[in-house]
Amino acid sequence: MTSAKEQKSMIMMTLSLPGSQEGYFHFSISTAAYEDLTISDSYRWATQDRISYLPATQYLGPGLTTIALKGIIFTELNKDSYFLLDKLRNLANQGKPFVLTSGTGKLHGLYLIESITDQQSVFFSDGLPRKISFTINLKQFGGEVCKQSTTQIQKKREELTQSKGGKSNRSF
Repeated sequence: MTSAKEQKSMIMMTLSLPGSQEGYFHFSISTAAYEDLTISDSYRWATQDRISYLPATQYLGPGLTTIALKGIIFTELNKDSYFLLDKLRNLANQGKPFVLTSGTGKLHGLYLIESITDQQSVFFSDGLPRKISFTINLKQFGGEVCKQSTTQIQKKREELTQSKGGKSNRSF
């Protein structure tokens, strides 16, 4: 059996609602571990057609980052894990952006849950799946609100780090 400290160190990534004690979801070995992480950055360009010339292009700035997490949940190891994606869907239905933090403590910013897909297979006799493959698509939450909220979150994290004698609080 692992201690709470060891379990905290196994957290791969956390989605948490700013200012909420209960609105969070941990991706970890003991819950929903992802095996593929894909990050896509986009860049915005405007094109203007011109007579007798090639279209003119102008760089508008960065686009929104998207993240895809693909993983597998084996309910045979923990039957309560069957309900993990339901918890994540309930959080997504709140229609709010989440703070995305990696297990190393890196703050990625605010992201929204764009979609959750699961595929269930290899069933127990009662119909409970032994294996649930999932894909979760996240999209960066942009705008001035994002910049302000991310700055506030970073300041709060720095305050917590200083108050704990320089040790990082990875659950934040």
